Amino acid sequence: MYARNMVRTILYLLAILIYLKFLRPYVRAVPGTKKKTWYSIALVSLLFLAVFTSFVVFLYAGYGHAGETIFFFAAVVLIYCSVLWVIFRTIQHIDYEAKTELISKNVEYLQGQLALAKENELMARTIRHDFRHHNQIVAALLQKGDIKEAQRYIEQYDESLEAAKPERFCPNTTVNAILSNFYIKARKDGISVSISADTPGEASIEDMDFVAILSNILENALNGCRESGVDGEIRVDIRSVANKVVIVCSNPCKAGLEIENGMLRKRSTGIDSIVLAAGKYDGDIRYELESGYLTVCVILNT
Repeated sequence: MYARNMVRTILYLLAILIYLKFLRPYVRAVPGTKKKTWYSIALVSLLFLAVFTSFVVFLYAGYGHAGETIFFFAAVVLIYCSVLWVIFRTIQHIDYEAKTELISKNVEYLQGQLALAKENELMARTIRHDFRHHNQIVAALLQKGDIKEAQRYIEQYDESLEAAKPERFCPNTTVNAILSNFYIKARKDGISVSISADTPGEASIEDMDFVAILSNILENALNGCRESGVDGEIRVDIRSVANKVVIVCSNPCKAGLEIENGMLRKRSTGIDSIVLAAGKYDGDIRYELESGYLTVCVILNT
């Protein structure tokens, strides 16, 4: 009896070690950080645990035939495994959709960058083409001896070049490109924007993750401002503090939004993409609603 218990204990410990080493990382990776998903899986496991316990009690109490009890026990085990398989596959499908959304967001970002590059190339061609005419005008003024008028013309030309210069928000190329694309979209929609960023040229956050987090935050801010129907300003602040990157964005929003535990109750795929990318940096994301403004704060550990 003692030897049987020892063997059983060793087998249990071996099964636990195998689970912790090989299965546990996979099981934890499937639901991710979604607490509701964990609650669902835990509830299913508890219900089946109650069923398994009932089978064991009936078996040891001598109720029913042992063969039938074992057969039904095996059937319940198969059903339990099938239910878990369906749950995990569903979660993986949702995760796949979120990653697909992230890829499409990156493609959209690259398309925006391509369009911006084409606009800059066209602007550069126009400036080169017009430069000859400006030189001819300056030369004509100098030939007349009208030096003051030539200087005034050159100053006006410099001012026009300064006005046409693209906005530069920070040294980081990716962040600056995302902010520039957002700034152009907001300006076309007549939306006021305030941007402040100090992201260095070499950042610890991968470009793809910056696209996933920042692009979705800014797009949600634009959509929220459009839906609100009020004249307000979108405020964006990106700061590198110690070993953290802090992104804060505030925008006017429509009435009726609900926040639960620092997160919007109705989450879009874009927010799931933000959470997924922020999770790589043990990040934190919180939403606040105050005086008709929705504020999101994302903290990334670098």
